[in-house]
Amino acid sequence: MFFNILTYIVLALYIYTIGAAIAALLLENRHPSKSIAWVMAIVLIPIAGPMIYFIFGRDSWRRIKLRRRTERVSADATNAGNSDTEPYLNIKTLLFNNSGIRATDGNSVTLITNSQDIFSGMLNSIATAKDYILAEFYIIENDNIGNRFCDALRQKAREGVTVMLLIDALGSISMPKKMIRALENDGVQLRHFMPMKFNWWGRLRRSTINYRDHRKLLVIDGTTSYIGGVNIADRYLTGNELGIWRDNMLRICGPAINAMQSSFVNMWRLAGKQNDSSNLPPLRTETVTHGDTCVQITPSAPFNDWEAIAQGLQWTILNAQRYVYMQSPYFAPPEKILSAIHAAALSGVDVRIMMPAESDTPVTAAASRTYIERMLLAGVRVFIYRKTFLHSKSVVADDKIVTIGSANLDERSANLNFELNAFVYDSAIAEQARQNFESQMAECEELDLKHWGQRPWWQRLKESMARLFSPML
Repeated sequence: MFFNILTYIVLALYIYTIGAAIAALLLENRHPSKSIAWVMAIVLIPIAGPMIYFIFGRDSWRRIKLRRRTERVSADATNAGNSDTEPYLNIKTLLFNNSGIRATDGNSVTLITNSQDIFSGMLNSIATAKDYILAEFYIIENDNIGNRFCDALRQKAREGVTVMLLIDALGSISMPKKMIRALENDGVQLRHFMPMKFNWWGRLRRSTINYRDHRKLLVIDGTTSYIGGVNIADRYLTGNELGIWRDNMLRICGPAINAMQSSFVNMWRLAGKQNDSSNLPPLRTETVTHGDTCVQITPSAPFNDWEAIAQGLQWTILNAQRYVYMQSPYFAPPEKILSAIHAAALSGVDVRIMMPAESDTPVTAAASRTYIERMLLAGVRVFIYRKTFLHSKSVVADDKIVTIGSANLDERSANLNFELNAFVYDSAIAEQARQNFESQMAECEELDLKHWGQRPWWQRLKESMARLFSPML
């Protein structure tokens, strides 16, 4: 008798928990596809489903809290620079209105595609620092290059340079305490972005695990900067089970650095307590012209009114006249970007997409394959990179515009992560990015519709099941 009563109580609590989770989800007014995916997870995964949602899926409370903590900070970005030159005026206006950052002329930009050159460049720049270093990375590994990078920061801190290091608490979770203590003991100011808190049920409901700082940024003395998609890890130099990771970084000198510094300050304050900025050094405002390249730094964040980078990508794709080439290691794009890709290809634009054959996230890789058939039908040329692992995140169009940064072509980059991209309005850099894409085509397999449609039914079913959860990935 007692057992039967206990069973009914547990069942009632479980049904109540499912109902509460679904009600909370619906009140967030997300896109229907995302809501449906989460409802399926809540209902179809016994017991764990509601728990997974409350830990990973809650959205509205965090957006409100983040907005309140950064209202004052976000205004700083509008002073990042000013350029109202006529070329590309529409996209410059779009990115200013949705992110608050203007395009700036007078920059020197170098596209670096070789990992050895990327790391040696960053280490050499760190060695020249006199006043301050701002470093923000999703992942710093406890490996050879990770320790060399941290040792370089420690050395500059011992010399009296202000060194501020911001790492994502989840992405860099493998950094040992010994490594962190060594940095702090030598004077490096270090903050973890949104540590996970699992103290009790209340903490689980309010977990910050879903919102990650995915940005990769290094600023030296306000005069030299690096921005792109490379984390600090040996996998970019010596590889792992997927091979050597290929990615890009931009080295930028000039007024665009002011926007990068504003972006870093926003994130530094957000990672601290009560928007604490007491330890920030006086930051240099770069006004010196270093070149003739126009750059627009574009941040995106889950609490913003607009999906700034995603809208910039959508505009670039829809306004391409001759070609648009895209690379992304994780391809599960929001519907508006997917629709733009189809529309561009159907209108006669040469649209090419390159993605890796294998991935470090198998579910995302499986989901990405479900988008291929319809793209092939629309006339998109799809290239599967097989030599090593393609981690590049770039879009280039018409030898005029290129954007490189941390944002992938997926829902997480569009809606959940804190991302940072540079939109470069320069024919020389865009041409170099196109040539880099074309050189990598030789290391790819180009898909064709006939053979792609002949894959086994069970493989297609597995991929389709993975796509159901793509809005949550």
